Amino acid sequence: MPKRFTELLAEITPKANCKYSVVNVRSSARETKPLVSAPSRSERPRTLKIEHLIVVCQDGIPFFALEVYVYLSLYNDRVERLVFVSKADTTGLLSKRGGDGIKIKDIVKVALKWILKYPIETYVESAHLKRRQADADSVHTEVSPELCHTYQSATQRVLHALVVKARGLSKPKPVKPQNKDLVVPKNQITKLCLFTRAEPQYLFPGSDQNHSKHVLSGDKLLKWWADIVDGLVAETFSEIDQLKINIPGAEPRTVERTFGKTGSWKVGDIFSANNASSSDLAVHRIPLLPDDPKGRFLEHLVVENRIKKVSISQFWVELAIRQEFRLGITVGVIGAVGKVRPSEGIYTTEVALTKAELQNVKDLLIERDYSDVSSAKEFSERVSQDERISLEFFTGNREPSKAVNQPNAETQVNAVLTVRKRPKSEQVNSLNNFIRKKPKN
Repeated sequence: MPKRFTELLAEITPKANCKYSVVNVRSSARETKPLVSAPSRSERPRTLKIEHLIVVCQDGIPFFALEVYVYLSLYNDRVERLVFVSKADTTGLLSKRGGDGIKIKDIVKVALKWILKYPIETYVESAHLKRRQADADSVHTEVSPELCHTYQSATQRVLHALVVKARGLSKPKPVKPQNKDLVVPKNQITKLCLFTRAEPQYLFPGSDQNHSKHVLSGDKLLKWWADIVDGLVAETFSEIDQLKINIPGAEPRTVERTFGKTGSWKVGDIFSANNASSSDLAVHRIPLLPDDPKGRFLEHLVVENRIKKVSISQFWVELAIRQEFRLGITVGVIGAVGKVRPSEGIYTTEVALTKAELQNVKDLLIERDYSDVSSAKEFSERVSQDERISLEFFTGNREPSKAVNQPNAETQVNAVLTVRKRPKSEQVNSLNNFIRKKPKN
């Protein structure tokens, strides 16, 4: 039986004396340029872009947000769905009243699993497509019969056309919406990718001032995400073609320490195809994604006029020596390729917003000061006034842990990630007084 997104969140949220809500919005699918610059004579896929934004609140105060981009590349024989995790952030404002047992990792897994299972056909049904030349040529002008004349010269013909246009007597022939004829192939391949870099804040300005917010180090953040992707692949994918991690500039043994529990992890990236040559150009393999260092480096190669000279292997070598990779922070690239396991479907109750409408929601989110609780709460208050945005409420269904004096979720993270000092040993009674020394002669 299909479940709503709030029902999935309720299953991992413990029962507590507080109310939870979630803002779950996405943009309408709109046509964009292909993710990679394909070689000449290669098929140029029709590409659609969708943006998801999920914000989870407790008593109206946001404590988690996730930004994800989905790209659909429609080929003749297949459709490739690329799910790019752009940003994830917490505020550190999770109250102790409802924070016991809440794990951000579980929320991320539920959100990404929901997006991975989102029906591709639902995206395409409401897609905004660009008019192609063949469609533009099909829009011709129909002129009223009484205005048809035989002309003595080309000048009369041009003047007559101007008169018709001025009177508004020409009517454009309606064109059937293009997405009605857009067929989604049954062969559907899913790619999941993300770029990990530890930062004090991503989506919640001022949240780095909250003492309860725990910012992971670069290597621990990479391992944290690797565990999430490992679980997602095991639970969601029916076939796994690639499962890779790469730390640009790091030794393979260092990368292998971040592998998940499954045995199919390998060092590398999903963009260098298994059958690809290391001499293949990076511009034909690396996708241009929003706010992504790989894309920024490609743009830099364009400025240097080297875009058609740098191979995929050379690309990763040069990327590792860029400034954002040389600050002593572990930066990782995680990717998975396969086929999502068929499901009974999901409830897609959210409204597809326009690009401008979704940007307004993001502005409401990032224009708050999350070091101030009252300012943070304004986000849900403003969203609830918008008729197109649904603020869905839910309560936790999971029984809380029976552990005594269990710390809240934020404290649990700190306890796990900090080095525990060895407790001082209890004082032991000395036996020296009971030992008789041999008297000196």
